[in-house]
Amino acid sequence: MKTTSKHFVAQGWKVKDVGDKESFDLLLTQGERRLHVEVKGTTSAGRQVILTRTEVEKQRMYYPDNALVVVHSIDLDRTQEEPAASGGVLHCTSPWEVEDEHLTVISYAYRTRVDSPHPAEAVRNSTLVPSVVPQQQPAREEPQVTDGERSPQ
Repeated sequence: MKTTSKHFVAQGWKVKDVGDKESFDLLLTQGERRLHVEVKGTTSAGRQVILTRTEVEKQRMYYPDNALVVVHSIDLDRTQEEPAASGGVLHCTSPWEVEDEHLTVISYAYRTRVDSPHPAEAVRNSTLVPSVVPQQQPAREEPQVTDGERSPQ
């Protein structure tokens, strides 16, 4: 966040950290212009970042007055009680159009029958252990490659 704030201040923006109140991290103003910035920091090369559903929905609403800033290749010193970050390379995309083809689903929320109105009936009508348990598939030796980038394992 500090690296990103310094970057935009140097470009003449006023920077306000709104991450504890909003679904994005920084609100930038420059005269009448407003920019809604999502900041992601990573020790990786930054080819992929995790976005919440709300972050995606809000950034689509803010487009074209938005930005994604990825600070990648951060050095993280974990030898002390409080980890310390240093370094990193800042990459800014603005305006940031969140396109479906660049999103990958990595989890789902599944509604169970735990709160069903008739719990006893739900237990009677379900099997605790299925009669046939699907076999686990062995892990692939090579990662799947799509469009020249490695997909998450």
